[in-house]
Amino acid sequence: SDTCQSMLPPDSSGFFYWFVKAVDKAGAYSVSDTFRIIFDFEVGIAENGQTPNKFELAQNYPNPFNPTTTISFKLPVRSDVKLYIYNALGQKIRTLVNKGMAPGSYKVVWDAKNDTGRKVASGLYFYELRAKNFRQVHKMILMK
Repeated sequence: SDTCQSMLPPDSSGFFYWFVKAVDKAGAYSVSDTFRIIFDFEVGIAENGQTPNKFELAQNYPNPFNPTTTISFKLPVRSDVKLYIYNALGQKIRTLVNKGMAPGSYKVVWDAKNDTGRKVASGLYFYELRAKNFRQVHKMILMK
């Protein structure tokens, strides 16, 4: 018997798909469920090679956006970081980051989905960064 695994190239949304196929000596095979994988890469140093000297939350880009937007932020010190998305009513709909992070510059992509994986409606949204004593909110617009 033989087992092989495959990771398919990313689709247009940037997701990778992974599955396992097991084949016996007679040629019969079974295939596992396919798993969607999102890689969460962190950049620990600013582009100029130096650690940022202050907390910073940039305006998302693009804005307005469809179907994804990028949120950039900088951390001058190791911090417990929370990055939340809120709807126009102020209800938290997505947690993008909730972990300790090293000093550096970061970019996080929001795919216009809530915490349950459902696409959200067009409209006004807010994103909030919390790190140490820093807290800042920006607004963004999803246009479908």
